[in-house]
Amino acid sequence: EAARIKPIAEAAAKIGCTVGLYNHGGWFGEPENQIAIIETLKMPNVGIVYNLHHGHSQLDRLPELIAKMKPYLLAFNLNGM
Repeated sequence: EAARIKPIAEAAAKIGCTVGLYNHGGWFGEPENQIAIIETLKMPNVGIVYNLHHGHSQLDRLPELIAKMKPYLLAFNLNGM
């Protein structure tokens, strides 16, 4: 995934934009996997947009996940869940 995202992040950086990895389920929706991608890329314009609506299965460990994601969070979407 890092190899797939790298050219997107490079193109975004050239125009002053940020790339937000979004947790829409599956392997890619796991914050630990997104963090691994970000740490592999080592690009300051890549972060996480976490949507609580897509985190139902992660609620039991949400405090731990927030602590892990915090350095990379671009946005945290609340939805009344």
